[in-house]
Amino acid sequence: PAAARLVGNGADAAAVVNASGVAGAVLDGVRVQGGTQGGVGGTGSTVTLRNLMVSNNEAPVGPGRTQAGGITWRGGRLTAENLTVTTNTGPSGGLRADGGAVVDLTGSRLRSNESLGESCSTTPAPACLGGGGLSVEGAEVGLDQVTVRDNTALVGGGVDVRGPGSVLRVVTSEIVHNTA
Repeated sequence: PAAARLVGNGADAAAVVNASGVAGAVLDGVRVQGGTQGGVGGTGSTVTLRNLMVSNNEAPVGPGRTQAGGITWRGGRLTAENLTVTTNTGPSGGLRADGGAVVDLTGSRLRSNESLGESCSTTPAPACLGGGGLSVEGAEVGLDQVTVRDNTALVGGGVDVRGPGSVLRVVTSEIVHNTA
């Protein structure tokens, strides 16, 4: 069967899919696209995402804004299998994990996303938010058989890892052809 499609209406106050305060939910076989506050967002939740296409979402850029155009996970645990996160834009591009989140991605693709960030001085570079494909700040992220490719950001075209408590584990994955 064809995947269900969730499309933002342009006036959403939250991401197309908002999983805040949820325990044990599974979202499988869905397309999430067209969000103007990001595609998928979660705060303090334990959620599994499977077989999702998260594409063509955006998150607003401005002072203090850090969310990703594709997926933003703050606290809690996100387990994701067979995701395609592509052509999303925001302060972080494809996926952002922060606030003590634990995120495990398997067999997934973060491709052609863009971290727009706000204009900032590149001296020092850590003052600029980046992570065209993946942004990790104060969170733990594991990548297993994941491709991070063709993403763009001012800092960390493919991946930007920063701050205390930040951990990135990479197994049998590739991070290639990204631009910063």
